[in-house]
Amino acid sequence: MASKLPPLIYRDWQNGVNDSVSNFLLPDNYLRRCINGNTDESDDNLLGHIQQRKGYTALGNQLQSGKNILGLANFVDKTTSPVRLITTVNNPGDTQSLTYYLNGSTWEQIGPVPTNWTASLKMRFDTFLDYVFTTNGTDTVRTWNGDTTTNWGTTEATSAQTGTLIKNFFDRMNVGGNSTYPSRLYYSTQPNSTNNITWSGSYIDFNPDDNDQMTALESTGGLLLVFKRRGLFTWDGLQTTPDKMIDYGTPSQETVQSVRGNTYFVSEVKGSWAIMQYAGGYPQEISRPIRKWISASGTTGLGNFGSFQDEDHVYFSVGDTTYEGVSYANICHRYCISKGTWTTYSLADKPLVYAARVDSNNARTVVFGDDNGYVHTWGSGNTDNGTAISTMIRTKELEFGSRYLYKTINAFAVYSQNPIGATVRVRIDGGQWLTLGALQKPVELIKCNIRGHWFEFEVGCVNTQTPFTFEGIEFFERGVKIDSYDY
Repeated sequence: MASKLPPLIYRDWQNGVNDSVSNFLLPDNYLRRCINGNTDESDDNLLGHIQQRKGYTALGNQLQSGKNILGLANFVDKTTSPVRLITTVNNPGDTQSLTYYLNGSTWEQIGPVPTNWTASLKMRFDTFLDYVFTTNGTDTVRTWNGDTTTNWGTTEATSAQTGTLIKNFFDRMNVGGNSTYPSRLYYSTQPNSTNNITWSGSYIDFNPDDNDQMTALESTGGLLLVFKRRGLFTWDGLQTTPDKMIDYGTPSQETVQSVRGNTYFVSEVKGSWAIMQYAGGYPQEISRPIRKWISASGTTGLGNFGSFQDEDHVYFSVGDTTYEGVSYANICHRYCISKGTWTTYSLADKPLVYAARVDSNNARTVVFGDDNGYVHTWGSGNTDNGTAISTMIRTKELEFGSRYLYKTINAFAVYSQNPIGATVRVRIDGGQWLTLGALQKPVELIKCNIRGHWFEFEVGCVNTQTPFTFEGIEFFERGVKIDSYDY
C-alpha cells in the first residue's frame, strides 16, 4: 500500500529564473522559465508571487510604416525649460532620414525646412550647454536649442569632427567613432567666460594598433568608459595614455546602461555573449543564471541589441530567440539590481532604441522606438499596444524529496489572482507536456492521476485584462511507492 506524505507547498518564487544549474543542486524556489512575469515586484508590493508585466502603448502617431526608428532622445533645456522628445526615422523612399519632436500627441518635423540626414544611420544624442547635440558618423555634428521655429545648426559644434558617438564628459563634448580614425576620441574645449566651446582638433587615441573600433561611450564615477568591440578603457579626461581594463567590449552604444553607480553592458565572450557589471573594479558577468537563454540567442545581430533601466532594473533586448525548440519573439531579459534575479519578456513589437522621457510635468517614463515607425510608452496598460500578453511560469523538476521514488499525484491546488485564460500543464520524467486543466478561481483544485519520478509544472495565461498573478502550488494526497525496476 502506498504511503502518504504531508502537504508540500511552493509559494516562494523570489529567486527568479536559473537555467544554468543542475536540477540536483537548484533550490525549489527557483524557476526554469518566467516569461512576461515579475518575481520581485507587483501592484501590491509583495514579494514571492509572480505578476504579469505591464504592457506598452503607442506614443503619438506612426511616423513611417515599416521603417526603423533610428534614434530617440529626451532633451531638457534647464535655462528656458523646453522639453522635447526627439526621434529619427527614414523617409518613405529611404533616401534620407528626418528628425521629429513630439508636439502633444503628434510627431512634427524639426525646423521650418527640415534638415535632411543620410538614410538608415543610427543617430546618437547628448545634451550640453542647453543644446542637444547629434551625430550619425557621416553627417556634420549639429545642435538644436529646442525652439520649434528653428532648425538644426552648428552652434557650439563648428569644426567638430564627425563620429558615430557623442558624450558630455569632463565639462566637454566628446565625439568618437570617426570612420578614418576609429580609435580616436575628439573633444572640445571647456566652456569659456561666455559659456561657449570651440573645436580645435584635440584628441586622444585608444590603442589604435588593435585593429578595433570604438563602439560606445559612458560617463560614470568620474571616468569615461570607452568601449571597443573587444576592449574596455577608462579615461579621467587628463591622461595622455588611457587605461585598458579588459579585452571584453560591447557591440554598440545601445547596450550600455549606468544606474546606481554601476555600468551594465553586453559583451561577446568566447563565441557567445554575456551581460557584465562594472562597479569600479574588474567587470563581472551577471548573466550566468540565464546562460542557456544567452547561448540560444547566438551572436548574430549583437549590434542591434538595446537596453534601458528604471532605477532597480536593467533590461536587455536581444531579438527573436529559439530556445529548446520553441520560438520567442523580441526577447528582453530583465535584471533586478536589488535582488540579483532574472526574468524574461517576449514583446509583440521589436525595440530598437530606448530613451528616458521626462515630460513638462517632470513625470518620468521609458519610451522605445520599434521597426515599424512607432514610439511606445513602456509600462503602460495591460497589452502590448493591443496585443495580449502571454505569461508562462515553469517550475524546476520537482522530485518531492527523492528522484528515485515513483510518485502518484491525485490532486493539487493552484493559487492565483485574475486567472482569466490561465491553464496548467505538466511534464513527467522529461516526456511530453500534458494539459491538466484551466484556472477559473483564486483557489483552483486540479484533479489528476499522474505518476512518475519527477514533475515540471507550467502555468500559462494569455490576458488582456487585469494582470494575472501566480501565487503558488500546494500538493497533497501523494501516494508514494518504490519501483526500482522502472530505471
